[in-house]
Amino acid sequence: MATKTEAARFRATPTELEKLDDTIKARNELRAAANPLAKPINRNQVLQALTRNFVQLGPAFLTDEILELKETNRRLLGIGRNLNQVVKRIHTGEVSADTLTQRYLEEVAAYVRATKASVDKLVEHNQKRGQVELGD
Repeated sequence: MATKTEAARFRATPTELEKLDDTIKARNELRAAANPLAKPINRNQVLQALTRNFVQLGPAFLTDEILELKETNRRLLGIGRNLNQVVKRIHTGEVSADTLTQRYLEEVAAYVRATKASVDKLVEHNQKRGQVELGD
């Protein structure tokens, strides 16, 4: 069940709105170039993400970020399935542990570390989004 939301308004100068809309447009163009099926973000999604970060309600990932996290999870699940199959074959005696090369295991570990770094970077970016010092 979706959480009910209420409308909120904010005031901005024409220059601020123009810059906001230009930034959203540029981001949408980059995303579309990388993935033609990516849904564009809008002003409301950006402001909602900024608000959630400001009041420390936790991450408010945008659509493309959620898709990236889902794809990362899908890849990690594949690695887990493959490792489970290897372990099962070792346990049943179908293959010996000697056939597992150190290089293969190092490649898997490197991929997992790279994936973790990618997710950490996305979360850190999300946490820093919109953090500004407010005047008195």
